[in-house]
Amino acid sequence: MIIQIDVFVSSVRIYFKDNALLVALLASIAISAYGFELFNLNLTIDEEVHAFSFPGYQWISQGRWGMFLLNKFLIPYTVIPFVPLFVALVFHVAAFLMLLRSWGVKSNLEQITVGAIGVSYPGIAYMYTFSTINYGIGIGLFCVSLSLLIYSQSNGLRKFLAIIPATLAISIYQGLIVALACVFLVHFISEQLRAGRRNIDSRSLSTILCIGMLSTAAYYCIQKLFLFFTGSVTGYIEQFLDVGYLRNNLAHVFSKTLSTLIRVYSGDAAIYANEIRSLGVILVLALCGIAATLRHSALSLVNKLLMGFLTLALLWLPFTIGFLARGNVTIRFLVALPIVLSGLTMLGVRGQPRSFKIFVGVVSGFCVFQFVISTNYLFSSSHLALQADRLLASTVIGRIQGAKADADAKVLRYLEVVGYLKRPATKLIPKSETFGASFFEWDQGNVWRILFFLKTLGYQDLEAMPMERRSEMMEVANSMPTWPEKGSVKVVGDAAIIKFGDYSEGQKQAICEATRKREFCD
Repeated sequence: MIIQIDVFVSSVRIYFKDNALLVALLASIAISAYGFELFNLNLTIDEEVHAFSFPGYQWISQGRWGMFLLNKFLIPYTVIPFVPLFVALVFHVAAFLMLLRSWGVKSNLEQITVGAIGVSYPGIAYMYTFSTINYGIGIGLFCVSLSLLIYSQSNGLRKFLAIIPATLAISIYQGLIVALACVFLVHFISEQLRAGRRNIDSRSLSTILCIGMLSTAAYYCIQKLFLFFTGSVTGYIEQFLDVGYLRNNLAHVFSKTLSTLIRVYSGDAAIYANEIRSLGVILVLALCGIAATLRHSALSLVNKLLMGFLTLALLWLPFTIGFLARGNVTIRFLVALPIVLSGLTMLGVRGQPRSFKIFVGVVSGFCVFQFVISTNYLFSSSHLALQADRLLASTVIGRIQGAKADADAKVLRYLEVVGYLKRPATKLIPKSETFGASFFEWDQGNVWRILFFLKTLGYQDLEAMPMERRSEMMEVANSMPTWPEKGSVKVVGDAAIIKFGDYSEGQKQAICEATRKREFCD
């Protein structure tokens, strides 16, 4: 055992010695993209809850028993700077170093081009902005790459050892099952194009499919055991899925999903805060390179068409969730995209003339620079929105205390929020999903989130008004002016009311379900 460890350590030392420039370059790109977020503590939606209410078994309820274990034994308290994201980036870089080896990328130019795209892709920032789970995603990507490395470097039944890291990856975040499919699909396409055979290797395809099915089955069985022994109740993922809607609205779902796919691959500013048109150029060049490789391949016509189909399927794989979620594709779910972009680039330049590789490398270098700008732009938006929220929270606290004094209230226990803050996007603070979002607007005015956020500033005096009492405040709330007008904060009895606007649809629904108040239920 000791000898095996020594051999492993020695091989790692030799690898880093031989690839020092590549490792340093990818690490530098990661720091350039995530340095600001790495060295600052920015609260993102959900982190205000995790700051005071530890997730514990909630991870198991969400089907993420791997995150439960990481949270329990690795980073028990995650709302801290540096460590969670640092862990994520270390494992992220290591994941792509392993992918380069598994895919057989040996040219320095190709390694830098493919690795830099995978490390810097800004879409992953949508997940890395959450310190509550970002380290898990980095480790999950590492497990995905390790699974492929074990498969590609092993023979016979040893290939099935790839099931172990694959299962762990899925247990951390279900979206990583798509990442697993993508890394193995890229590897399979690459192997068939390099083999020089007329027919595809059906045995390899069968082995890959078995590994995928057995990994999913192992994850599911272990999840059931965790649910049984902890008494947790699942259903978190199911609330986002609606297969019945797909059956009745296939054209609408397809159109909506396709729209998101086009915006993501074309570098739309709505996704990346600034336009990255070079991303689309790289994809076109990669697809042209793959088409040229297929043209000169020894594969039969039918198998060439199959490889072309699988390449297009690779483009679609990260977005398949849209077909199950009414066409709503959440960008943070697309954790497989760095793998898809790197894989397509690798397939596109392999076997092409050096001049073509250099041209793709130059375009990729410019694209990576834009990736870094985009990531910093998104994080700056999040940071500035947080500063605005802190200023607003300070003002709200002052107004509550002033209203309490005006009402001569002895005890103040509850807070009621009516409406929500509608802060428009600006050039300085673009908005996309959680980036640029306000705690005072999320969930259309979620009083619990606002209270947790106020707690982060040290204001812990209030709790949410009981649902059965909310309808009692309707008449008073409707007569109040909206924020920031005088009178938009009012104290009635033991409760403070803040009116940001009319009751939102979410607030109406909550009051309706609790009280069956006619004006809200009609």
